[in-house]
Amino acid sequence: MDRSALSFITATSDDVGRVLALVRARAEWIRAKGSRQWQVFLTDDAETLVSRLVATGRTHLVTLDGRDVGTLRLDWSDERFWGARGLDGSAGYVHTLATHRDFAGQRLVAHMLQWACDRIVEAGRELLRIDCDATNATLVAYYLSFGLEPREVVPMESIMPGYRSQLLERSAHERVG
Repeated sequence: MDRSALSFITATSDDVGRVLALVRARAEWIRAKGSRQWQVFLTDDAETLVSRLVATGRTHLVTLDGRDVGTLRLDWSDERFWGARGLDGSAGYVHTLATHRDFAGQRLVAHMLQWACDRIVEAGRELLRIDCDATNATLVAYYLSFGLEPREVVPMESIMPGYRSQLLERSAHERVG
């Protein structure tokens, strides 16, 4: 997949259904794999949650030839997961990254992470930071393959009982694998 063929647009309230369709499909796939991560997107409150995320102006849709292929949110702070480091002004934080399964294996995530790195550097920041389910070894390894480095595992009981989040980061200045 050629990155130049992708369009990144800031989602608006008119796009909530499109974003919800992507994250809900990913949440269903995650559940089928045996993980509890993202189950909130399968509840009756999912549309309200996605509406709030879109309203921040930091949620983006990724399209290819007019088809929705991915979504992500790029935040400029993250105290919830990263504590004081999440307020240090050195990073951009990718959240709610979801891709359409039809595009698995086509480097879509790499292109999305590179797009995020480019925005982070443009904002004068140094690091890309991500968090994910620490018990999902496959997902952690996937992020490691993009040059992200593990920082720590933090308990996040506020998300769900027993949930632990793996914090990962990388330089935003280096090209994504």
